[in-house]
Amino acid sequence: MRDKIADKQRLQHILKAISELESFVKGVTFEAFSQNRMMQQACVSNLMIIGEATGHLTIDIKEKYNSVDWVRIRGLRNIIVHEYFKVDIPLVWQIIHTNLYKLKTVCEQALKDIEEADN
Repeated sequence: MRDKIADKQRLQHILKAISELESFVKGVTFEAFSQNRMMQQACVSNLMIIGEATGHLTIDIKEKYNSVDWVRIRGLRNIIVHEYFKVDIPLVWQIIHTNLYKLKTVCEQALKDIEEADN
């Protein structure tokens, strides 16, 4: 039971971070993003939150929703935390614009499944 609660909270954290990322870059061009260190850092911080939350999801969630590369998400978090000087801003932009939608969809479905199982 505790694992389900933890998974639910972690999925909510991931979805909140995705929502933040979406709001930060809405209507922003890459050129504007690449010149705004505050926006970059806010986005990197939310990617770190996603990676941290991902690392604490149970193996059951990761196996059930295996269309997501959970290992790479956690790996990005590790680079951000331990090798922050290697963070590639064009890659951050690409991740936000090409990978988040799938992660958001999967996390929403996982959260819905947990909530339905609780009822």
